[in-house]
Amino acid sequence: MVVKDDDVVELPTTITRGGLCAPNVRFSLIIMVILWITTSVNFMIINLYLKYIPGGVYLNFTVAALAEMVANLCAGVLFTKFGPNITYLFGYAIALIGGACLIFQNKFEHNPALIIVFVMFAKFGASMC
Repeated sequence: MVVKDDDVVELPTTITRGGLCAPNVRFSLIIMVILWITTSVNFMIINLYLKYIPGGVYLNFTVAALAEMVANLCAGVLFTKFGPNITYLFGYAIALIGGACLIFQNKFEHNPALIIVFVMFAKFGASMC
């Protein structure tokens, strides 16, 4: 192909020319990686903790699965109405409330149902994200 001086040649957009290295795309990609890592760690820690809360293991995981299903439905509704930013904010706020309550679980040892509610709040929030 012969290019004349007055012809305009368009270069394809590759990874190095405005694709993944563009500042706004790079920033969004870094934020999404951080959100994915924190959500995965929260999910794994809550699943690890489920076998130590009062009650049977099968019952605890069944209730956790129900909390995940409801969280996914709520996340879908929030995502379509408010977008991803509000959905992530709401999910992390619920997970933060559940996790903060779990910090003080020693004060609620006499009420195991309350501890289960705290774990389900944390699981619900992590599942929304």
